[in-house]
Amino acid sequence: MNTVARLRSGKRSPSGTRKPIAGQSRLASVSRGRAAPGKATEREDAPEDSRFPADLRYHREHMWVREDGTVGLTFYAQEQLGEIVFLEVRDPGSRIRAGEVLGSLESIKAVSDLHSPVCGTVAEVNGKALEAPELLNLDPYGAGWIARLELQDPAELEGLLSAAEYRDLVCGG
Repeated sequence: MNTVARLRSGKRSPSGTRKPIAGQSRLASVSRGRAAPGKATEREDAPEDSRFPADLRYHREHMWVREDGTVGLTFYAQEQLGEIVFLEVRDPGSRIRAGEVLGSLESIKAVSDLHSPVCGTVAEVNGKALEAPELLNLDPYGAGWIARLELQDPAELEGLLSAAEYRDLVCGG
């Protein structure tokens, strides 16, 4: 397995380690007390269409991908995890298969692996998100993107969930 990039600022993760935090927990096991399991919570400041952008494809492990290979964490996932305080991502040049660990994050509630929604090569990592992981909470579909992948097979996107299918998955529709 390729190495995981470390936060360049030298900050320690909240758990006090500088070790990679991948593999310790799964996002699916995280739930926020406000919502029934499998149900998305509603936020007045986030209209439904902004929580499930139609131009993205979604992975069941709560990651999204754009046609250009940009990937990130869904609004639903960041809301369930709470405040994200630490992020690690594989180094550029790392090859990854769909479902493999692209990186990991630490929130105030859990440590979670980030599973790649598609196969490809890491072309770029969002350094701003590494330095300020709260961007994943503040703007999960914009400034809070995680990495850009050079897609191995762009047709693979068709096998992912549409916005409506992902909304049904997390809202129990």
